[in-house]
Amino acid sequence: MFANFSREWPEGRVTKEILQSFFAVHEDPHTGALTHRRGHERIPSHWHRRPQGLLSEYGTAAFAADLVRMASYNPAILKIGGNTGEVDSFAGVDLGSLTGGIYNSLDLLDPDKLVCYLFRTLLAVVPDILQGGLIGGLLNFALNLLTTTLLPLFDPTCPGIQNWNGYMLEKFPGAGNKAV
Repeated sequence: MFANFSREWPEGRVTKEILQSFFAVHEDPHTGALTHRRGHERIPSHWHRRPQGLLSEYGTAAFAADLVRMASYNPAILKIGGNTGEVDSFAGVDLGSLTGGIYNSLDLLDPDKLVCYLFRTLLAVVPDILQGGLIGGLLNFALNLLTTTLLPLFDPTCPGIQNWNGYMLEKFPGAGNKAV
């Protein structure tokens, strides 16, 4: 995601130094201890963005593949849940219970199923979040168009979420907020 697409690395390369620059992390050269320097986040020197063009864009499929690759090193990044209103109060959500048994946590390790889950979650949740008004109507129209035209081309076997259990999210203070 943060790869440098330079002349030396036209296919992109990400290093520890690149990530540290983006996230303002300093490594003590003597102890190796990492510290965050709030406010010092920056794009690294001599960093070049991804080439433009349809074939080199960083889209959903590339993100899913990267997410699965990252999860193979640190499975905790696939935890679904949130904070319950206090510092260090992360609580997980059982994906199977949330989606009516259609998806489970192991499905997220398969890039195709991860993309299906993200897309189907978007279809299940977004219309409820942006209810009513002109924006809600336009969004519903766009999502219906995506469902009937894009999804069959992308993966016609992608299972839908019929029983979205939004009640499981009530323990998260921001989950019920409606977009303005």
